[in-house]
Formats: sequence, C-alpha cells, structure tokens
Amino acid sequence: MRGGSILPILLHEGCSALDLCYQNSMRLEIYPDSDGTATGDIYIDDGVSLEYQNQDSSKSVILNYKFASNSLSVSSNNAVFELGT
Repeated sequence: MRGGSILPILLHEGCSALDLCYQNSMRLEIYPDSDGTATGDIYIDDGVSLEYQNQDSSKSVILNYKFASNSLSVSSNNAVFELGT
C-alpha cells in the first residue's frame, strides 16, 4: 500500500448489491506516510437516483478521513451523520 493512504473497506459479505449494504460495518486501513499522516475518502449515494449529479443533493455523501498526530478525523461534504462503534 502507498504510504499516506486511508482505505475504507465496506464489510458486506453476503449482500447482493452495495446499495443494500452501505449501512453495514466498515473497516479503515490506515497506512501513514513518513510524516505519520494519511488521508482518504469514500463516496456513498442512495444507489437509486441520479441525484449524485446535483452537488447540493442530500442523497449522497463524501466522507473525508484524515489521520495525523495519532488521531483520526472525519468530515463530510453535506450530510449530518452519526458515527457508530
């Protein structure tokens, strides 16, 4: 893996389509670079509409991950969401 990357891995074994499984657990694999930082993102939409073409859509979200100083932060382009354990 390339240093400085965060890879979100959706854990959706046994699901037939991603849109049915996006609320399942997710694992983040973090590969810090020589400075100890890493970034990554994941795009998720409703799997049905074409609303992703509208940047103001509430039917899609981009989650941005940043790892620095041994801390992980998550930001979003336009959604309010709750992080689970």
